[in-house]
Amino acid sequence: MKNLLKISFISCIALLLSTGCSNNKTDDKQSDSTAVNAGLPDLPWLKNAVIYEVNLRQYSASGKFKDFATHLDSLKSLGVDILWFMPLQPIGVKNRKGSLGSYYSISDYRAINPEFGTLDEFKDLVETCHTKGFKVILDWVGNHTSWDNKLISEHPDWYTKDSTGKIISPVADWSDVADLNYDNKELRGYMLESMKWWVNECDLDGFRCDVAMMVPTDFWDEATKELSAIKPVFMLAEAEQPDHMKNAFHACYGWEFHHILKSIYKGEKNTDSLLRYFGKTNVL
Repeated sequence: MKNLLKISFISCIALLLSTGCSNNKTDDKQSDSTAVNAGLPDLPWLKNAVIYEVNLRQYSASGKFKDFATHLDSLKSLGVDILWFMPLQPIGVKNRKGSLGSYYSISDYRAINPEFGTLDEFKDLVETCHTKGFKVILDWVGNHTSWDNKLISEHPDWYTKDSTGKIISPVADWSDVADLNYDNKELRGYMLESMKWWVNECDLDGFRCDVAMMVPTDFWDEATKELSAIKPVFMLAEAEQPDHMKNAFHACYGWEFHHILKSIYKGEKNTDSLLRYFGKTNVL
């Protein structure tokens, strides 16, 4: 089956989950204020879970929700537990890169890209996934929007500007997106309500948060607390930042961890490097 399984990626995520989740327990080495996941709800289903990243428009010839649904049994037979959908919102047209544009250039946070299907079809897909024992999370792009997102014209003060007052991209190469400014409390409220919208409307089980290190940690702390009041959610950070792991995220990426393992394999470092890494990130 085309694009059925990304072994190396799934293995990496499984490792992150095993090191990042502590089931809210502490030991003699950790205090309540520094314990990993100390402020997060326990998720028994997360232990040893395998995540599969769903690149919907390239998964099947049609790129539709309905066609993806026909492959759920195959994914379940492979041992997949959590389906992580790349962003499903409409993609911006202004300053678009390539003919299709990037999933991460979002023009409307509370809508479905019609290329994939309808909102009702996605709701049906999530319900089917739950029936088959999957959890479903959505890629959340909180750091930036497309240049034709209505927020730019309605709330230009929600964006980062240069010395001349011009809205800018977060990174020069990311020319298809505009940077959001989390110093603005109204923006924070809008983003939080948008995340809640997806949980309430579609019964999502959590979010994989894109470039989480480029959004203030205190926003993630608040978001996870508010979302967990609706239902226990799984929060995964595309970042490697220890303070994320106290109250905001159950798991994070481990780029440094990956490079240490690679160096040990090549004989360039010994296993003491791992102990130092774990001590620094406070996951033991």
